[in-house]
Amino acid sequence: MKDDNKDGLVNLSEKTYNYMKFQVDQQSCRHALAAIRYVNKPFPDFYGDCYKTTSWLEGYCENIFPVGNPNEWTIPEDVRSKVVHPPVFHS
Repeated sequence: MKDDNKDGLVNLSEKTYNYMKFQVDQQSCRHALAAIRYVNKPFPDFYGDCYKTTSWLEGYCENIFPVGNPNEWTIPEDVRSKVVHPPVFHS
């Protein structure tokens, strides 16, 4: 696929795209959608489970209770002192 004079390589069997849209978002980009349409496959097969209704229903099937005011939480010092950095991502 070409977009803005850049080549894009879509691999439908591995659900990969060299610009990482499949791998990061678990979504089909427009290039993948064009390839999926070309091979006449169903679009939902190329999206992550997190976008499917069954996952949403499963996630919200139990009661969800409010967590209260964060200023009133008791957080252990060993947890409070931890620093969590986002993952390193290279495009």
